Amino acid sequence: MTPRAPPPGRVRGPLAIMFDNAPVLLCITMLCWAGNFNVGRWSSGHVPPIMLAWMRWSLAGLILLPFCWSRARADWPQIRAHTPILLLLGITGGGLFNTLQYLALNHTTALNALLINSSGPVFVALACLTLFGDRISFGQWLGIWVSVAGVLLIATKGDLAAIGGLSFLAGDLFMLAAMVTWGVYTAFLRKRPAIHFLSFLLIQVSIAALINTPFVIWEQSRGAQLLLSTRSLIAIGYCAVFPSIVAYLCYNRGVQLIGGARAGAYIHLITQFGGTLAILLLGEEMRAYHMAGFALIIAGVLIAVRSGRTP
Repeated sequence: MTPRAPPPGRVRGPLAIMFDNAPVLLCITMLCWAGNFNVGRWSSGHVPPIMLAWMRWSLAGLILLPFCWSRARADWPQIRAHTPILLLLGITGGGLFNTLQYLALNHTTALNALLINSSGPVFVALACLTLFGDRISFGQWLGIWVSVAGVLLIATKGDLAAIGGLSFLAGDLFMLAAMVTWGVYTAFLRKRPAIHFLSFLLIQVSIAALINTPFVIWEQSRGAQLLLSTRSLIAIGYCAVFPSIVAYLCYNRGVQLIGGARAGAYIHLITQFGGTLAILLLGEEMRAYHMAGFALIIAGVLIAVRSGRTP
């Protein structure tokens, strides 16, 4: 069985039921991150990619500070004693992952980025296996690859033969590095110290903002500029609240409840939610391959999360 850290703070009241429901938490996570993809595209040309990552984490930290400061002060002895693992989680889970993702979306095609993003559960499972020797069941692998088939069906618009004609761009390396980074982050979440979940999130977003500071300075030195507009402000606000605060609270708790490999299978839902949002909000047309792909994604997630207990 995978060793687990003690619960980092308890939630009481009506939220307690939801906070112990991994499927609900992870679906909320993937919905927020699907929105992040759509907002990232929508704000292209208004907010430079590294600046979006930096402002996202910086604003998230300011929002969290009044609610988390007293918790963080109480947890300070534990935070100081576990600085190395907190640095690792902050750097991989926020500081590098999202910056690499935003860079990738500015230097590769949407199809390539989607295909590489679909490899996320595979990298999570491999990281858990390689770093901690977790056992990945046949059912979990089956579920992962069934979901991959659904993602490929949607990405290629029902023509799987198009996969052979893909060309790889420089941005593909950014996306690949992002998924490797995410796998490492998810695997190491089991090592998080037994501090309150709000303390953990505040430390995480603060490290992410600090790590991105030199990169955003470099980006600005190369002439990238923020275009102040309603669109850019909405994009920054959304990214700071939903993908950064809500999603990470839910994802961290979901991994704690069911383990990294099974939680990672939910990453495929980003494709389904993202496609649905594009249809509803951007007016894109629903086609048969969308329905077939969505069905495979859901089937794969259900197979993976119901295949045995947490490794």
